Amino acid sequence: MDDLPDFLSDDATELDIKNPVFSLNTNNPIGAPILTNLVMKSFKNGQKDPIAEVTVNDIELAKNTGEDGDRRVVIAREEGDYQADEVAVVPNLNDLIKKIPDYIEVSMEPRVDSENFYELEVKDYQINDGLCDVDIPLTFGSNLLIVYNDSIKDLQKDLEDLDIISFKKAVVTLTAASTIPLKMTLNADDVDIKDKAGRPIENIKVSIGEGKETVNPSTDGTTEAESEVEIILESDNAFDTLSRIDRICFKLKADSKESSGVPLKDTQWIQVKKSALQVPGGVNIDLN
Repeated sequence: MDDLPDFLSDDATELDIKNPVFSLNTNNPIGAPILTNLVMKSFKNGQKDPIAEVTVNDIELAKNTGEDGDRRVVIAREEGDYQADEVAVVPNLNDLIKKIPDYIEVSMEPRVDSENFYELEVKDYQINDGLCDVDIPLTFGSNLLIVYNDSIKDLQKDLEDLDIISFKKAVVTLTAASTIPLKMTLNADDVDIKDKAGRPIENIKVSIGEGKETVNPSTDGTTEAESEVEIILESDNAFDTLSRIDRICFKLKADSKESSGVPLKDTQWIQVKKSALQVPGGVNIDLN
């Protein structure tokens, strides 16, 4: 799936698209009504088994005996005015793209309507299943979850001269800019402090500064909105020196409940432009 915003690429992101639409151009060359089951499977990260599967039963490829030619079949999540010969409404269609797949496999299981008799020429018939187009308007339902992953890394290069300093409190300030029209929020549970070997430093307590937990949304999806987010690190252990910290990993999250009504676009972005660490009453360090 192409042309999606980069900030939707995290594996933890879950889409809730209000009305995804799949369209398929096919034909019926045999001069008799055909019913077909359409099986759609989505795949991700090279996995052999699909992450989701949706089956649409009994789609008609022809309504009248003798009818042939291309037919446009639309599968949608909601009723609507579609330019199509056949429309199937599938309420769970979003399951295919809830976890953004790498690709979607579409297969057909056609059969002739067996309730009537038809005269057919005995020969090989080729039913063309054409190309399947997917239209995913970025209008979301209430279950959308966007996750933005980032980290401040290689901090020991900045802190290596401070290993004689033990601390009880330090404040990391992130200056973030965003053109996404959703408020992004940082929770303490989504912050991990790690040493140079990548091991979590468990005995450093993490909290978020009061009133400093959100990245403000862009008002129009184009204009950059800048915000400061504060991560507070605390420890009662005098041996937890600043130089043990090498990486601060964090996740900003947003959902459609925070929407300003502006649609998402693939040109929108979020970026941490600057980061700094301060030990109250002591040290100020630019981490860029």
